[in-house]
Amino acid sequence: MSDSISSAAQLADASRRRLLVETGDGPVVLFEVAGGLCAVEDGCLRCGASLLSGSLQGTVVTCRTCGWRYDVVQGCVVGLPALRVATYPVRSGAVD
Repeated sequence: MSDSISSAAQLADASRRRLLVETGDGPVVLFEVAGGLCAVEDGCLRCGASLLSGSLQGTVVTCRTCGWRYDVVQGCVVGLPALRVATYPVRSGAVD
């Protein structure tokens, strides 16, 4: 995967503040938090469910299947910082 995810458009569903992006290495979810975008690997470490459909409050998304909570800025499981999904830098603007 490239070193960053490029976002040239608004999130498709602004009310949910998230968008799934398919990459060569697998799915990545873009979350809009605190006026910025965070990109994390789309898959709960515990059960494998998509984080796209989880509940987002602030910077924490909760897996809809098992309830594990992830900080989408850091990628870590809340309370278990050694466990983490991959995070990716996001570049806003036009794609070259």
